[in-house]
Amino acid sequence: MPLRRILGLSAAVSGRLRRGFSSSASRPAWAMMHPLARLAESTAPRASLRFAEPPCLSHLIIPAHLADPPSRDPRGEDVTIIYGGVLKTSSGDGLLLLAFMDISGTAPIVATHGGTQERKLTGVDLDVDMRRFVCNPLSGQMFRLPDIDGTKKTEWFSEMGILTQSERPDRPPERYAVAVLSEDRDGQEGRFVMRRFL
Repeated sequence: MPLRRILGLSAAVSGRLRRGFSSSASRPAWAMMHPLARLAESTAPRASLRFAEPPCLSHLIIPAHLADPPSRDPRGEDVTIIYGGVLKTSSGDGLLLLAFMDISGTAPIVATHGGTQERKLTGVDLDVDMRRFVCNPLSGQMFRLPDIDGTKKTEWFSEMGILTQSERPDRPPERYAVAVLSEDRDGQEGRFVMRRFL
């Protein structure tokens, strides 16, 4: 059965994604990727790949504004402790699935020295916000996936996969789908739910 029929991908959606993830960049045969994406203070419109010949690790550099970083009032007690991206998986033709975690905590101001404020970490919020992206490391294009069930509090959806299809060999994929299989926590029987992004 054709992949398109299995996924139920509409022509309008597949056409938009085909154009969005096309690339004329040359493709290395393979690369070993560092599992952590590096955030850079940059206004660049795309991510970049710092390619290294295997067995050295290649690095994905993401301009911070593309990763949709959290915004917090610097005068408040909530602070970002860690905001970083992890490469969760890749497709056979090179698309990367990234998960960005926002671990926040409470750090009230305990002293002020001149214009500098000193904070003390008093608690960590273990209910982590997640943002997920599909990235073409050759073109640098990134596409943010919608929040699962309308919330960023989805750290339990940790194992996601990406499936692609290309009509032309050795070319970037024309269609892709991201899916996660999880246990149905609301059901009384042992059932599973598949969520997918086309």
